[in-house]
Amino acid sequence: MTANDFETVSIPAKYKAPNAISESELTELVLHSDLQKGEQLTSSRFMVANFSDKDFVPVRIADTQITKIIKPGQIVDIVASSDANSPARLLAQRVKIVALYPESQSFTNSQGVLVLVAAEPQEAVGLAGSGNLKLSLVIRGQ
Repeated sequence: MTANDFETVSIPAKYKAPNAISESELTELVLHSDLQKGEQLTSSRFMVANFSDKDFVPVRIADTQITKIIKPGQIVDIVASSDANSPARLLAQRVKIVALYPESQSFTNSQGVLVLVAAEPQEAVGLAGSGNLKLSLVIRGQ
């Protein structure tokens, strides 16, 4: 986000959200959910991240219900299978979820739900080219 993406306004203390953040706090924060016009910037909409050595890549996960149990900031492995008779293979290990696009958004189709992850450059290339594979997540312990 840049200063051109939002408007700074003065809010009386009694109306300021408890987790409101200021413009100066936006350094190294990544927005992980949509904001509405006029909404206060709060820490719950951002995650602290230094992704200078990572690439962002969207992946379509077959199980659309996964968005109910994962959240931005979680670490996952991404596995792929081409059909039910093939063993799954690891495509990316220990990638961080940056954003989720739940079923109610237009990014979802019958092939799965879109999840944005931060991956090592070589893994990002493999993930970007995985469009014909059925992708699943393994949720990692921190």
